[in-house]
Amino acid sequence: MVNAFSNFAALYASYFYPSTDGPRYVKANILNVAFSGLCILMATGLRILLKRRNSNLNKYAALDMAEENTTRGSKTLAYAEPMQCHPDYRFQL
Repeated sequence: MVNAFSNFAALYASYFYPSTDGPRYVKANILNVAFSGLCILMATGLRILLKRRNSNLNKYAALDMAEENTTRGSKTLAYAEPMQCHPDYRFQL
């Protein structure tokens, strides 16, 4: 998805800098700042999501260890399966 959107930039970027807006190109600079801000927000959101998933995996593994004496118990497997990850996997932050 990232590659698709980054290649899409080649199509619209040339329209950000019409010669009538020069030499300051205010519209283009505002759009660049907006896209950079959107990127920061999306990266922060992804970090929050992955941190929450890691804590849930740890919580379910602890519950399974207490109940079933294994970290790969039924609760951990049920939580990890929709994410298509191994129950012992933790996302790198």
